[in-house]
Amino acid sequence: MARTKAPVDGAELVEKHWPYDGPHSGDSVIEAARAMSTLATYLGNATGPGNGKKTLQYGPQVYRVVGALSGALASLDQVLEQLATAERRIGLDPTAYDDRREKTAAEVAAEAAKQIEAARQLLFQNPFHGDRQKATVHTHLAAAHSTTSRIGHERRGSN
Repeated sequence: MARTKAPVDGAELVEKHWPYDGPHSGDSVIEAARAMSTLATYLGNATGPGNGKKTLQYGPQVYRVVGALSGALASLDQVLEQLATAERRIGLDPTAYDDRREKTAAEVAAEAAKQIEAARQLLFQNPFHGDRQKATVHTHLAAAHSTTSRIGHERRGSN
């Protein structure tokens, strides 16, 4: 008799390795970001042409994945904002320098923070800058999540 592998509880797995309340360190943050990247790659493969018909067979499966991605984007907005803030703080550190020796560390850090903020803007329209009505990645995913909740499936073979 073949044994089936118990499903992995992603939230439990994350809590085991990266508890919400820490301890937090530079290394733990880097590894959490690497895990996010690896999981995104996994999702790309698992939902792709070779697997998608099995992994996304029913509407509720798509609904749950879209909901989880929408939640991840909400957290990513906060992370990007905090990364831009950290970059500016690092640029003011008197021990920081531009390894090209072309600018001050503060100037380089400000450029990096500006790029991080631009990426954040593509995900979430800041209500204090630009068009408040502009749809964002997050608003589209939130709408898709709401819409996919309406999809159900009849049991096969039932009348």
